[in-house]
Amino acid sequence: MKFRFNIYSIFIFFSLSLARISLAQHGCDIDSIMRYKGFWKKVSDDLMRPGPYQAKVINRIDKFQKILKDAYPDQRGTEAHWSRNMAGYAVLKNGPIPYELTVGLFVCYCSAETKKVEPFDETGTWVYIYFNQFNWFMDKMEDLIIENNPVYLLRKRAGDLNGFPLYEGVYNETTNLGTQYSRTVLISRSGQVPYIPVTKKEYLKAFVEHMEREKAKSLQELNHSWEYNSKEDKEKQKRIKEILPNTNFDSLEKVDKEEFSKSIKNSNQEFDELIKPAKELLLSMREEEGESPALLYNEYSGEFKGFATEGRGGRMAVRLNKDYINMGLMKDVPQFLVIYWSWDVLKPTSYWRDQLEKNLDFNTIRQLLDK
Repeated sequence: MKFRFNIYSIFIFFSLSLARISLAQHGCDIDSIMRYKGFWKKVSDDLMRPGPYQAKVINRIDKFQKILKDAYPDQRGTEAHWSRNMAGYAVLKNGPIPYELTVGLFVCYCSAETKKVEPFDETGTWVYIYFNQFNWFMDKMEDLIIENNPVYLLRKRAGDLNGFPLYEGVYNETTNLGTQYSRTVLISRSGQVPYIPVTKKEYLKAFVEHMEREKAKSLQELNHSWEYNSKEDKEKQKRIKEILPNTNFDSLEKVDKEEFSKSIKNSNQEFDELIKPAKELLLSMREEEGESPALLYNEYSGEFKGFATEGRGGRMAVRLNKDYINMGLMKDVPQFLVIYWSWDVLKPTSYWRDQLEKNLDFNTIRQLLDK
């Protein structure tokens, strides 16, 4: 998404710079753009899996498209292009299937050639609804496993919106190309969420186990490399002795063995140093503290430098709440969903964002779960 945003920003910057004088001559300005009544346009779907659920999924996505459209009743200066998608992975094997509604808001501009208001071809303003999947609501921590389920980090909390917890999206930044923000909300059953916090004790154990696996993997790779190189060296030595029979390779073999032993020692030492802080904290931590939620600064799982706090930008580690998923429902039924929206700080897109956040009724959306 960041890549698309940068291309879009560059495109707008140069387009508006080149067209500014001509547009002024023809009386076309931001007020003209904001008077333009936009519309919604259906574009091609992507990865709509054939099968018994496709028609039902299409019907469900279309209902939510109407909800989003109704939340933007006074559309100005933009065109909305929407599509369906059935990509993604189920949170549980044989569980509810994931699908997605994607809407791109394309800002309009005054064309110097046609003297008309037209939409740009690129945009950094999007809204997604992810059904039965977390997607950008949280980040996966690679290789950290608890009870056969991966560990994730929630996005940073950004307050509340219409009575629901609000979280920051992936990109919230200002560059020389402009400013972009993003936010996300999880809609789940009242009083329930499809994830559970990972405790500090659980996280430390998972981290140590992960690093021990990486340590064993590193040693295995070193051994494999040693065996391969030794075999190759012996073949080379054999060919040399055929030409120079009195050649002695004992000293070289000794050096190789010493280098190999040194590599093994260094690898073990590096991993032991990475594991040590987590092991020490596991031993010294009080039981009460060990049962508290684990908050971290980022999703990097190769090093532990202590736990974070929410006040200093900490993000909660979580894992799937298997008990939340109702395996008795039809696979196309939405059991939870994530709404994710991003916008460029431009007058038309800021106007859209204000309407969306004001008019989108999360409680009405919640009523559509499990049905």
